Amino acid sequence: MAPNRAPMKHLQCPTCKHMFRQLTLHICPEEPPIAAWLAETLPSPTRTGYIITLREYEAIEQPVVGAPVLKRVYGSWEGTAARFGLKCPPAKGGRKAAMEKRGDPGGIDPASMAELHRLAQELHGGAFGPSRSEYLRFAGGTVLTAFGLEKRFGGSWRAVLTAAGLRGGTRSEYHHAARGRRKEHQANQNERGSLDRGDEAISRETVGLPVLPNPRRLASGGVAWMVR
Repeated sequence: MAPNRAPMKHLQCPTCKHMFRQLTLHICPEEPPIAAWLAETLPSPTRTGYIITLREYEAIEQPVVGAPVLKRVYGSWEGTAARFGLKCPPAKGGRKAAMEKRGDPGGIDPASMAELHRLAQELHGGAFGPSRSEYLRFAGGTVLTAFGLEKRFGGSWRAVLTAAGLRGGTRSEYHHAARGRRKEHQANQNERGSLDRGDEAISRETVGLPVLPNPRRLASGGVAWMVR
């Protein structure tokens, strides 16, 4: 019988706050020298304010950090662009072209941006942004749904949070927050259920119709109560 092996633990990068099984092999794009190289390399030389295409980046010989790492940390190529204050060039035709035609600048609308930051503050003390499921459950009054936001950032919720200037939480952080909310809800339920009868708004002694104390016997053998 093979010995039981302990599961490999994920470790958090202290710079980008992401979890990795082999942290020693992780090249963090948030390290100052790497971030400086990216800030110099990513802007398009022909389109001011735009990022180079993913294909152009992958054509760079021996980049300091690979494209897969950037997409994992920032959620997508759109998220990478947002991290460095850049935009992705619009595709020819398709959804982005239709958005531009109707005057939609893309990105996150102000109402959804405010909602993301509100939830980050109320649910996690501003330490990190809401998860997709938390946004679906607790967001209100937003213009864009979670699905609508994701579509604007390559289908990645982490890219949405990055564009909003928020850190995506780890699985354990979201689990811990959800457990805390369940405990608080259960405590409120227990407190509500422990109220004494004397705490009720209406006394139980006065509930119902007042009747005279002595019932009257009927010929059929029944009893009649006189209501006052």
